[in-house]
Amino acid sequence: MEWIPEKYPPSGTIGAAGFYKLLGRPQLDPLTVLVRETAQNSWDARSPRRQSVKFAIDGKELSSDERQFLFSSVLPNRHLARGTGLDTISGSSTALYITDRGTIGLGGPFSASDVSDSGVYDWVDFVLNVGKANTQGHTGGTYGFGKTIAYVVSAVNTVVVYSRTRHGGGLQTRLMACAIGSEFEHEGALHTGRHWWGISEAGAPTPLLDEAADDYARQIGMPLFEGTETGTTLMIVEPDFGGRTVDQGMTFLVEAALWNLWPKLVPQPSRGPEMTAKFSWNGTRISVPSPESRPPLGGFVQAFQEMLSDTPPGERPPGFSLNTVGLSRPKKTVGVLATVPIVTRPRPNIDDGFSPTDANSPRSASMIIGPAHHVALIRSPNLVVEYLEGPPSPEASFEWVGVFKAADAEDRVFALAEPPTHDTWRPELIPDRTDKSIVKMALQNIGKILESLWGSRVSTDQGASASTSSVAHQLAHLVGGSRGTGAQHIDRSTDSASPSRRAQMVIRYSGPDDLEMERRTRVDLLVTPAPKTTETELQVGISIALAGGGTDSQADPGLSLRSASVGDHRIELSGTQASITIVGSDPVPISIVAARTTDFSVSFDLQLVEVANR
Repeated sequence: MEWIPEKYPPSGTIGAAGFYKLLGRPQLDPLTVLVRETAQNSWDARSPRRQSVKFAIDGKELSSDERQFLFSSVLPNRHLARGTGLDTISGSSTALYITDRGTIGLGGPFSASDVSDSGVYDWVDFVLNVGKANTQGHTGGTYGFGKTIAYVVSAVNTVVVYSRTRHGGGLQTRLMACAIGSEFEHEGALHTGRHWWGISEAGAPTPLLDEAADDYARQIGMPLFEGTETGTTLMIVEPDFGGRTVDQGMTFLVEAALWNLWPKLVPQPSRGPEMTAKFSWNGTRISVPSPESRPPLGGFVQAFQEMLSDTPPGERPPGFSLNTVGLSRPKKTVGVLATVPIVTRPRPNIDDGFSPTDANSPRSASMIIGPAHHVALIRSPNLVVEYLEGPPSPEASFEWVGVFKAADAEDRVFALAEPPTHDTWRPELIPDRTDKSIVKMALQNIGKILESLWGSRVSTDQGASASTSSVAHQLAHLVGGSRGTGAQHIDRSTDSASPSRRAQMVIRYSGPDDLEMERRTRVDLLVTPAPKTTETELQVGISIALAGGGTDSQADPGLSLRSASVGDHRIELSGTQASITIVGSDPVPISIVAARTTDFSVSFDLQLVEVANR
């Protein structure tokens, strides 16, 4: 293999610095982007004869023979590759091998100027070209910038590409190494900083082929093709785990796959998963948990699978909501939104390098830190674009999650709204006004639906039964509640005056108020006594919301009132009932706190009674 640095052509081209920056400044961790982009590339390259793609990330420490062969035979003259850092490598070396099978490999011509009779340009688009549009429909990629992340994750900006494809009526295996460095002068010519190692044909890089490619791949530890397999393996030389140990880095990659690829890893209606994912280090397999075992991912999986199923409405999960997201101008359906409430479960303790107490620690692989109140945005490739935040759950015992899937007919429009890392939908990226409006209004309508389902509720009645969860009655039996006799709703008010002459209250907030060692629920009120009233009594009762609309004050033995703040005055409370006296007729803010020990939704029964008038 020869070192083939890229010269600037007389007409000019993009330099290595520009190529390296094509991803911009993604907010996601580079390892997360690596998983997302390589899995997406693998899915885009799926074989039409296969229903599932095999995706794997295997890491290892190179043996002395593998290391020697890599640097002497695959990357000769590496010390001349300015800006890569290849000249500084010493001691042991490591590599990541990202592999897909059940895919078509990187086919088409070797030269970017050649015309392909089949219309396939996968090799030149991945290895040589920059920014060429992807004209295939319903794929994850658009301009192929995501391939840059493989260089970013390499501490020496170097990868080796090994692919088998069908070409010229038969199978062809190809291998070439690539690196991104910095602009430099060599032999009197300016060079872009892009480097290849392969076979030079008139100064242009072409790959090593067939038996020679297989032999070189074997000697640097790459997984070989079996039988008539086609696909691609990408070797990342000297992977940078971003301040994590190897164990933490591999754990991060597994967790990133769960959070970003779960729609492809779970079974589809009437068939299996669209993708399998495997991981290993030094030949030892790393277990990949099921998404259902990683709270709150199980809820997203449930919402997604229910969205795709034909289950009758009466047999849907408790609290499940399915909504069509449409536009009025132009009148069309742009997607479907499914949401489902889930019981809050403890998150597993995972060592992926993240420490919540260390501001300088690496990021967590988890895409949601804290309670889940998010919608996974996806489109036709069934890959998570992002987790869109919605209104928080009003009760700490429950979370909610959802999935929005863009309509296939609008896939092109939503793809245009994605930056190179495909990690959000930004309408301002779309030049066409109509297309821009489709994405903008879709996001706004998603927000409106979420607000209607999970937004805060208020009450202005003199007597109100205020559950801290707007769907408490639908959720109760998810955690073992049973219908009971319920607490009696007592209203001793006999004032028949108009509402403006009666005491009123507004529920400003009801939801979690947890301490580190105690689960608590808080309700905040603004109480306005009736005019000319000297004394008003606020009667408080707490109970547990049950399925079917009942309540039971005995369902949780640990249920108890803790305190009330009336203006600046704090009152200690106990038991499940209390009476709070409000003096005067001026509006007063009141906060009431209750403690609980179980995963039930607390219901506050609040009554205002005028005790004395002037």
